[in-house]
Amino acid sequence: VDAEGYPASWHQTVVGQSIMQHTKHDPTYMVRGIDIYSVDGCLQEPFGVFPYGTAYQIPNHRVESHNPPKIGVRPHEWRAVGHTHTGVAYECFLDELAHLGDKDPLALRLHLTRDNDRMHQLLLRLKEAADWDQPLAAGRGRGMAARVYSVSPIAQAVEVTVALDGTFTVDRVVCVVDCGFAVNPLGIEAQIQGGVMLGLNAVAYGGIDLVDGQVQQSNFHDARALRFNQMPAVEVHIMQSDAPPTGVGEQATTPIAPAVANALFHATGKRIRQFPLDRHGFTLKA
Repeated sequence: VDAEGYPASWHQTVVGQSIMQHTKHDPTYMVRGIDIYSVDGCLQEPFGVFPYGTAYQIPNHRVESHNPPKIGVRPHEWRAVGHTHTGVAYECFLDELAHLGDKDPLALRLHLTRDNDRMHQLLLRLKEAADWDQPLAAGRGRGMAARVYSVSPIAQAVEVTVALDGTFTVDRVVCVVDCGFAVNPLGIEAQIQGGVMLGLNAVAYGGIDLVDGQVQQSNFHDARALRFNQMPAVEVHIMQSDAPPTGVGEQATTPIAPAVANALFHATGKRIRQFPLDRHGFTLKA
């Protein structure tokens, strides 16, 4: 960070197996030997067929991608693809930089989007809708994250309550999305709620164990899924726009993990750098 507490440079390293190499999609999604899904979500400029994945402008920005040899387990897509790892690293570390520079996390993001009016206005809407400046009681925390997925900016603020034993609840999720002209607002709301649900399920229970090449989980008795009573209230706010419609199918899955992690830090002072949470000291209340 610089003398004013703002990021002065950014160096992000991504290591992971390619999901597109040597498939029929190789010619489209492999660019100069790099699987664009691997770095989708952490670039400030378009790369291959993908637009930028972050609306923040940080000087001296560098991203490296390393594709290790095959390890015998075939990876592939899931909802929101590259953003599910690049976005977590980006948004959680940006929160750490805010703390290091003695900045409010949302105020820092507003500063970094001052030249991107679309995301800047969306963040201002989130600040108001989420009651961002209202204090919370002891044991409660608030966190946020913002992403750009397939041209659609989206931001989420999350409130959590954490018990002394690490059990927590996600009490509230406020989501603001700009997907251009809203053709079907109820459909957009449903997509956002579903994306939050899937992302939160991965945050809480998404671990898979491999022993001698065999996946150990087989069904719902050992691969847990989010239950109705664990699902938070999700408030969806759609920015009014006359721009052409853009996607909402995967957008809401991208910010929820870092937003929850940042909220848990706000409540407890403990940083989250690994998921699922039930293996690292935090358990979603049953």
